[in-house]
Amino acid sequence: MSKVIVRLNDQSLAMDVVSQLEKKLNKNNSNITVIPWEELEAISFGELSEIENQLILSIILMFAAIAIINTVILSALERMKEIEMMKALGLQTREVVSWNQLK
Repeated sequence: MSKVIVRLNDQSLAMDVVSQLEKKLNKNNSNITVIPWEELEAISFGELSEIENQLILSIILMFAAIAIINTVILSALERMKEIEMMKALGLQTREVVSWNQLK
């Protein structure tokens, strides 16, 4: 997709130039569209808004992932002393695993 930007000295003539360009381009049956500057800005801001939404969503998902990982690590660390005590009492690994599954 290519863009050609036409800059005018008098902004009030913009809509007249747009209509003249559309007439000339439509005579040639070309596949070119003419977009006034005001609409072009709206399109650009629309694309920017979508990028902002994706950025915010990715930040939220990152925080959620960190919270889940933190919870798993803390629960494993809380069980370490319990597992160490069972191993010190002479339980084998499979007994410790089966004991933790019963809880």
